[in-house]
Amino acid sequence: MATTRLILLDAARSLAAEPAPEPARGATGFPGEDGLDALFHTHERALHAELTARLDKRAAGGVDPTEAWGDQSRLARALAAAHATRAAVEALADHDADSAVAADLLRAARLDQVVSAPGRYLMSALVTPRQVHGWSTTLDQIHRRLRPQAEDVVEQMDIPPNLIESRIASPDYIAALSWE
Repeated sequence: MATTRLILLDAARSLAAEPAPEPARGATGFPGEDGLDALFHTHERALHAELTARLDKRAAGGVDPTEAWGDQSRLARALAAAHATRAAVEALADHDADSAVAADLLRAARLDQVVSAPGRYLMSALVTPRQVHGWSTTLDQIHRRLRPQAEDVVEQMDIPPNLIESRIASPDYIAALSWE
């Protein structure tokens, strides 16, 4: 856990030293599902602006840079995580889904970024509670479609089952994934 924090803080230092990302094209209003890429970009840009403004204010007040960073470690980690999310989603956007399973996996990965941690986006007024609820329902539907194809999903991921620490890796994965 401490190593992860250090990596995130190091990444945030690098990000804060660079200019803010350019505004996302078409990032106005609340996005639909097709606007999630712009949402992730906008969120990273807002965190970058907030962190650099806070660090600049502390530096202008004569605060030691190490102390200033320590005071902003939570925001710095959020920036690094937002950057990682945006980079991952952009990588997914460049991937051509060659099957229905792959398309569902790509769509689920995007939706999961918001549904699994909606607070960041809701507090920044980047999405509405209704959108998050709708995307959660859509994500559940995708998971139901993927469930019968669990072995194919694991094969497409090309990860040895013994490395996957989830119910899908259990000997009786069908029972483990049962919704009943």
